Amino acid sequence: MRHPAPIIIVMSAAAAALAACGGGGSPNVGVTTPTPPTLPPSPPSLPAVPSASSAEYLRSWGVSYIHASTAYNAGATGAGITVAVIDSGVDGAQADLSGALSADSTDIVAGRNQPVGTNTHATLVAGVIAARYNGSGSLGIAFGSTILSIRADNSGTGSFSDFNTAAAINYAVAHGARVINLSLGGDTPDA
Repeated sequence: MRHPAPIIIVMSAAAAALAACGGGGSPNVGVTTPTPPTLPPSPPSLPAVPSASSAEYLRSWGVSYIHASTAYNAGATGAGITVAVIDSGVDGAQADLSGALSADSTDIVAGRNQPVGTNTHATLVAGVIAARYNGSGSLGIAFGSTILSIRADNSGTGSFSDFNTAAAINYAVAHGARVINLSLGGDTPDA
């Protein structure tokens, strides 16, 4: 059985032999040195924290309204803090939340196993909390925090049962949440 390494060595040796003899024609005729591809310039790196005049900061009305740059300059970015969002499930594919979701995010409703519902409320809430400082989009108040998304809504109703809400709070505490966001509501009484 032949291994890939000898094939590469044989091919390299064959190429060297052809090059040494000129390939049967005049030496260096038709030989061109390939030009390496030109890469686009790297985007400028972002400062460690957003300034009060950065576009991302200014696009985020709430962040600029509360003068969050003062906290950012003091090192308060949310880094190392887990924030539980008990709601309809956060969509981690949203660009401003890339890398923000905890691997422990879950659907607390037994048997459903759908961490993201059709209602986008949880994703919007998570953006206000933790939209990443990445040079585009918006900026979350605690842009360095981790979102623990816990879907606890009753499918299709926009309401939350007391049982699922309590289970979600217990899950959040057990998984290290230091802050729990409960922007809950609905048209039907809780059960």
